[in-house]
Amino acid sequence: MYPSYCRGAHGVILVYDVTRNDSFTNLRRWLQELDQYLSEGVNKVLVGTRSDLTSKKVVGYTVAKEFADQLAIPFFETSAKNGTNVEQVFLTMAKQIKDRLGQTPTSAGDSSKASMTTPGQLVAGLRHSLRSFFFSPTQEMPVRQHSPVPNGDNECDQLFKVVLIGDVAVGKTSLLLRFVDGTYTENFVGTIGANFMTRTIKLEGKTVKLQIWDTAGRLL
Repeated sequence: MYPSYCRGAHGVILVYDVTRNDSFTNLRRWLQELDQYLSEGVNKVLVGTRSDLTSKKVVGYTVAKEFADQLAIPFFETSAKNGTNVEQVFLTMAKQIKDRLGQTPTSAGDSSKASMTTPGQLVAGLRHSLRSFFFSPTQEMPVRQHSPVPNGDNECDQLFKVVLIGDVAVGKTSLLLRFVDGTYTENFVGTIGANFMTRTIKLEGKTVKLQIWDTAGRLL
């Protein structure tokens, strides 16, 4: 699933559950697989979920921080239940993407506009790649769209595609819902197929739309 899903991503959030050591150790396998398909220089952030479950924690902060330092990427322990560090994860990701794209030379002289993909173009391309990967031409692609994505490019200055990566049931959907809606629930249906949600933020005077993709987590 993930090869088609990750194409065109500006950033990847690597997610593990602090109460499940296997979800942490599997991240190396995720990276080995995904690095074949991610564009060069794609930004990454490491995120440990369920930090509120202190009595069940098995992946220590220091261990995870050392792993993040090896990859030279930011690291956060989060709790979707109480909102700890959730906002910081996505704002850090957006800032890193913006900084990287701003350093990319462009012939037009405007790095932000040259790097931007319109929302309509991005959705159309992702639907095509996901459909071709999973389904025959007669089958319908199960993509759930959380919030409207406009066809024009006047709604935002930049559009960043961010992908949540990690094992099944590590809390990717809860992390996403907390950031986009500010909500949390103990009971929800796991992601089937693909689901994306969007949130628009202000970043250094620019209007940035984050299109954040979540799928059922499984290693290839």
